[in-house]
Amino acid sequence: MTEFLNVDVSNPGQVFASLGMLELVDLLSPGAVGGFVGEARFQVDGSTSVRDAVESLRTAEMVIEPHAGEEAPWGGDKCWPVVVSGRFGSVTLDPWLTPDHSRTATGLKLWAGQVETLDLLRKLQARLPRAGAYDLSNLFELTDSGTPTGLDPRSAVSKSDLGFAYNSQGLKPTIYPVVDLFAMLGLEGARPMRTGGSSYAYNLWDQRLPPTVARAVLTGRLAPLASSRWGYSIESRGLAGTYQNLSYAKPMEEGT
Repeated sequence: MTEFLNVDVSNPGQVFASLGMLELVDLLSPGAVGGFVGEARFQVDGSTSVRDAVESLRTAEMVIEPHAGEEAPWGGDKCWPVVVSGRFGSVTLDPWLTPDHSRTATGLKLWAGQVETLDLLRKLQARLPRAGAYDLSNLFELTDSGTPTGLDPRSAVSKSDLGFAYNSQGLKPTIYPVVDLFAMLGLEGARPMRTGGSSYAYNLWDQRLPPTVARAVLTGRLAPLASSRWGYSIESRGLAGTYQNLSYAKPMEEGT
């Protein structure tokens, strides 16, 4: 079947989530392919539907995976890898532990230190929509409230933007749980290229590619298959830059 997701390709979280969706559809039924259609849609061709992929992640089991005999990772015992198991098999998520994507070389962990990663992912999972509760045109627009991962720039609202702090009002930021969780899946197999201190880039592709090839295109290892390149950066917010988030991306000229 062929399905289309509405996507804003200037939003890094939505781009990574598109790849994550392709990854999961392919895990459920090998042979899936996908690619961007212009700058507003992502096409997925596979034997399993996007709704089935969302439902399989919504009902999956999540547990931490401490490494036997090893000390806790750089972020402490709140940052162990998370094993996600379901109809698609098992996937280990730990992009926050890789020394990429951060000015401090401590991994893609954009949330505050007191947040436990397993708890963060489980709360995102609990906010995934049930099958039949949405249409594909707004899947990446579905909102809730909670702790942002920093992967979707739409959740990056600070005290200076609002005029008050969330905590002082007993409020939680707006989050995009489908984007946040599927972006984690996409980033697990494809870490975007660094182009400068806190600057990064990803490539888009307009051919229908399997996940293994799509990963290589996004990260620049198969640049000839890319249709365009987009650059973004890591931005800090909150007191003393406690929180970080990915910025919106802009098109980059060829060769940059």
